[in-house]
Amino acid sequence: MSGPEPLEPANAADPSVEVQLAIYEDARDFAGIFARSWEAAYRGLLPDAYINERNAARREQFERTLSDENRDVYALRIGGANVGAMKLAPPADGDTDPADREIYYLYVHPDSFGRGAGTAVIRYAAEKARAEGAERISVWALKGNERALRFYRNRGFAPDGRSKTADRGGVAAESVRLILTL
Repeated sequence: MSGPEPLEPANAADPSVEVQLAIYEDARDFAGIFARSWEAAYRGLLPDAYINERNAARREQFERTLSDENRDVYALRIGGANVGAMKLAPPADGDTDPADREIYYLYVHPDSFGRGAGTAVIRYAAEKARAEGAERISVWALKGNERALRFYRNRGFAPDGRSKTADRGGVAAESVRLILTL
């Protein structure tokens, strides 16, 4: 059984969206994309000091991640320029099928919101996961991040009733899990 069709075309405003396996040279761009995206998504939901601390470590984080043999991190490009990043891998949650996939993160630079990059990468993730035998893709989104929750719901993801809370700079931040049935 397949999930609902996405409500928007993959490349709604820009047909030049490309999804490619990320390389080490993408680390600097990814650090900037994550910093701007975190600021846009989480200001007012998480403490500013926490956001700033996490953003300060981004480049080193991506240099480590992309220096290994990367199989899970993808670059979203428009016109050859990095505008986002996604990690798609087997799920970390013990209550899901290990054959399924989880989107560990999907961030798009705020200047590229609405240009089709996010939708294109969801379609790419669904095609890749399906080809690898997955039946579902899961993603966790911070409760209160209405833009992200709406984005995933509009692309066929639905909450499955699971939530988790983690300390994020002294704030108990609750995330909800959404599932896309392929």
